[in-house]
Formats: sequence, structure tokens, C-alpha cells
Amino acid sequence: MRLKPVSPISWWLKPFAWWQRRRYGSELQPMRFWGYRPKLFFLISAFFQTLDRKKSPIAAELRALVCLRVAQLHQCHFCIDLNQLKYAQRSTQLDKITALHQWPQHPEFNEQERAVLAYCETVIDIHRQVSDAQIAELRTWFDDAALMELTALISFQSLSASFNAALDVPAQGFCAIDAPNKSPRNTP
Repeated sequence: MRLKPVSPISWWLKPFAWWQRRRYGSELQPMRFWGYRPKLFFLISAFFQTLDRKKSPIAAELRALVCLRVAQLHQCHFCIDLNQLKYAQRSTQLDKITALHQWPQHPEFNEQERAVLAYCETVIDIHRQVSDAQIAELRTWFDDAALMELTALISFQSLSASFNAALDVPAQGFCAIDAPNKSPRNTP
């Protein structure tokens, strides 16, 4: 870790720490870094909770797959660990976790997942532009509101993974599935 984790945490973060201990068995390390600016942590947590709600127009399993792929692309060990757990909790197709780094060639991924994963890679790659053809393909499954939420989810996870990777936040051992941590960008 490249920064010293904040200790003790501010009163703003105590409810989050309690919830994290209850849900995961321990506090999530990034909270201790966001602890330098607890109001920012509060806002970013509210943003993510809005995107990852039960009534989202994007299926929970697909949201977890998106977050996991973005985490892989940023090589964020903490995010990979946590998002593997989320995907394992939301899906019965756990072999997709180990196959995700090769999604364009792997038969486990359906047409919607391929379109979404290609979009993920394009959105976070500063050297590529989203094309009208990509948006048209995504409209097969998503209306404008859902497409906006998908884009926001990708962008949020990119922010989170960049933050954690830059500060070298380690995995916390939430998911024991052995998947590659380093994952090059693919082009379908």
C-alpha cells in the first residue's frame, strides 16, 4: 500500500465500517484511504449503491461481470477479488470468472455479454472511441436509461479500480477462485 490507512476512522465512516464487517467479515481496505476525505467516500458509496440496486435495468449478474472485467483491465487486485465474490454470489456460471480474460474467443459468453464487454473495453481505453455501431448493438438489449446506467457503472468501476490500483490496495481474500489478475485488452 502506498498510503498509510486512516486510523481511527471518522464518525462519517463508522456506519460503513459496521456494514462492511457485517457483510464481508472485515472492513474493506479502500475505505481507510477514502477516510482522508470521508465526505467523498460517502458520496461515491451513494453513487455506487444507486447503480447496483435491485431494481436496476441491468441484471445483477451482468453488473458483476462488467465490474470484474473493468477491474481486470485496471489490474486492481482488490477489485478483482471483491468482484469475483459478487459474481460468484450472483451467478451459477463460475467458469466465466476464469474465462473472462479471453471472453471474445470463449464459448461461455452470450451475444449480450460480448457486446457489453466490448463496450467496457472501449469506454475505458483512452485510445478508442465508442462507435455508433456499438451503441446500436447495445440498443438490442438496453433503452437509453439502461445504456446510461451501463456507462455510469463502467465509469464508476474504472474510477474505483484506478484509485485502488494506484494506491496498491491488496486483495483481501474474499474469493478463492483462481483467475488471471493480469488481463490484456481484447478486441472482438
